[in-house]
Amino acid sequence: MRLLFVTSPLVGHVFPLVSTAWAAAAAGHDVVVATAGDAVGAARGAGLAVVDLTGGQNPMARFRAQAPAPPPVTGEGTAEAMVAHLFGTCSVDMAAAAVALAADWRPDCIVHSALDGAGPMAARAHKIPLLRHTFAMGETAPAMIDGVWRMLEPLRREHGVDDDPVEPLAVVDPGPRSLRESTPDRVAACRFVPFNGGGELPDWLYRGSGPRLCVTLGTVVPWTSGADTFRTLLDAAAGLDAEVVVANGHADLSALGALPPNVRVAGYVPLSALLPTCAAVVHHGGPGSAANALAVGIPQLALPHMADQFDISAALDRRGIGLVQHPQQATVDSLRRDMALLLDDPGLRERAGEVAEENAALPPVADMVAGLVGRVAAR
Repeated sequence: MRLLFVTSPLVGHVFPLVSTAWAAAAAGHDVVVATAGDAVGAARGAGLAVVDLTGGQNPMARFRAQAPAPPPVTGEGTAEAMVAHLFGTCSVDMAAAAVALAADWRPDCIVHSALDGAGPMAARAHKIPLLRHTFAMGETAPAMIDGVWRMLEPLRREHGVDDDPVEPLAVVDPGPRSLRESTPDRVAACRFVPFNGGGELPDWLYRGSGPRLCVTLGTVVPWTSGADTFRTLLDAAAGLDAEVVVANGHADLSALGALPPNVRVAGYVPLSALLPTCAAVVHHGGPGSAANALAVGIPQLALPHMADQFDISAALDRRGIGLVQHPQQATVDSLRRDMALLLDDPGLRERAGEVAEENAALPPVADMVAGLVGRVAAR
């Protein structure tokens, strides 16, 4: 069977699909990833065949040039509108090429990342079964998915694609069920397998005698909120009886000046390698960061900024494996208090361990892929 994976042009939108694509390829299926921008390199780095839908252009870079400083997000409603506009714009850039690729390669099934509209448009244009792949922390808000689809309306008319939203045959949603408020029948569950890219690991990673706390804000938040977002976090980390590792990716923190002596700025280190060495993590409520932490059973402090980060943070709080603060209300004192709780509270650690065990007990990704392939073939 031929499976075409279509993802939004962000590294963090490729990573959750990698284990599914690997499992499909290992079972003998033909797998191609179609995306753009930084995500092309991420797919290639995962050993997957990839098609660049924009011919080397970066839709995210173009969007950033048009809106270098998005307005601050103050709540879930504004977040949904901003995210739908961002990913709708990226989908418009990729959709025509996705439709053409599907016509040429003729996949038996299209698997798309939750905020991508190019895959659904190609599926609708050629009547191909569609699977939606979540970010491993539950389904994305329907308002955001619908907003992306609406932005494709002029292009859909040009290609003769009708307006009805595309309903996926199933939704691939890895990870523990206890963090979901409900699990629809169409959801295909499996174990979450962390993947955050490869690379040479630093020599300090497996050294150290005391507890380690990871701080990460993903790739989008530093762009929307600036490097200053780290300042209060690092001021709060000063004096903690722990090594604080800042996984800041490509975010430039030089403007922050001198940092506390217990803080290490690490740049890019795969969370799948870093978090198993940590006692706890502070993050932005992103699905990749949260899912990586729950897979290794460490407590989390989430500071949601946008989109599904609010729902993810609420789920961590409900399950008792994480703490939540709103970034605009957080202070040095409140953050230091919660960082200390992450490191010292046995209840948080025990419940986080339970969720990690729950994830490990879920069906392997290979079993989930076999079931989905059977459903597509029987359709």
